[in-house]
Amino acid sequence: MTGFGRWLENEEKDFIRSRETWQGLPLAFFEIAEQAIAGRCTWKDYRRKRIPMNVPRESLPVNRTAALVNVGAPQFHHVISNGIYEIAMTAVYVRIFCGNFVEQCSQMLPTWQSAWCMMLRRFRQATRLLTRSGFVQSAFGTTTAALITQALPREILFPLSALASGKAEFGSGLAAIDNASIVFTEFLECAQLLGDEVLEHGDRRVAHAQFHGDAANWLAKKGTLHRFSVLLFALKHGPVPIAQPEVVEIGVDHADVSVRLLEAHPELKWLGVDLYPDVDTKGPEKGGWILSHARAAVGPWLGSRAQLLVGHSDTAALSWRGPSFDLAFVDADHSEIAAIKDIAAWSPLVRSGGVLAGHDYAKIWPGVVEAAHASLPPNVTLHLAPDMVFWWYQPHNTEQSLRGWRKKTLKCFLWIISYKNGFYEDLQESSHGESLRS
Repeated sequence: MTGFGRWLENEEKDFIRSRETWQGLPLAFFEIAEQAIAGRCTWKDYRRKRIPMNVPRESLPVNRTAALVNVGAPQFHHVISNGIYEIAMTAVYVRIFCGNFVEQCSQMLPTWQSAWCMMLRRFRQATRLLTRSGFVQSAFGTTTAALITQALPREILFPLSALASGKAEFGSGLAAIDNASIVFTEFLECAQLLGDEVLEHGDRRVAHAQFHGDAANWLAKKGTLHRFSVLLFALKHGPVPIAQPEVVEIGVDHADVSVRLLEAHPELKWLGVDLYPDVDTKGPEKGGWILSHARAAVGPWLGSRAQLLVGHSDTAALSWRGPSFDLAFVDADHSEIAAIKDIAAWSPLVRSGGVLAGHDYAKIWPGVVEAAHASLPPNVTLHLAPDMVFWWYQPHNTEQSLRGWRKKTLKCFLWIISYKNGFYEDLQESSHGESLRS
């Protein structure tokens, strides 16, 4: 969970390597922030007045609160977003003031301290809006409340202080703050979902989880958040990195991810599977434009490194006679039953140590979240990353582990079907005393 602001990587390394090179006022900005995080705030620090100053629109930080409201994010996200925006505005004001009045820059240090104390108080207020799942220790090994009050402030300390002190270029400083804010929003949502999992199932299904904050932009200097970067990150950091990965994507749609993967990795071989139901329901002319777009997009690689199959996911998996896959990416039907079926169909085709990944691990897609938790093999870490990606590395395909995984998946699948159709109690009675055989 590091590297949220990739633009300032060199400056941060320099700062960590030798603080002595950052003497005077620049270092004071960092020390004040650290003192505030350590709890050294007084009542005077909460009576700050905003600095009156005209700032060009292009120099203003991005306020993500309105977007969070539009997508129905919980209230605590709004409070955190506003807190980050307020201190980012202060960093901009301080930066401009010190640039115009160098000799008076030290007068801004009390203002900077007050800004940090105010933001930290907002973060504490945000924790009061958390549900019960925000206070239970999840598979991350911590709570959502602790992430908000302890991890988040330290994650944004460097980009904020670097911007205010002038150690970071203006544009890259603002971008780093925005990047950290976006990524941490997803981190907190994942923590909440894992907290819900603990309350309902304990640690039986998901015992260990890890969030990779830099996975979505490790390939892009400008920090573009996209799931194709996460997938290549997962491949690179697996037990055995593969030079020529075999990848299957279930749910191709417009082939956006497909094209990015093929462009970014010149040795990657790709198989796409999608039903494209609109072709049948709307006809080949009206409903086939998505399929036509996808074929055109991957056209440069078709016949060499790419293959596109139109059909049902489970049928394609059963008929596959090619090599095992290094990565299977499930992004098709987001219903719980369909997602579990897709994972169950393609997981046996992924080699040991390979990546089984999926998209839309988010509160708005509960079926995907439930499928990921229910399908996770025993004693395996659930990896999560920005752009709502989840994955795990396939365990060694010993007979015992396969039997346990199949039993778990089949049992969960039968329970879901019976529950959805309203005859779970009848099934439970009829199967009393019996066990599912793998």
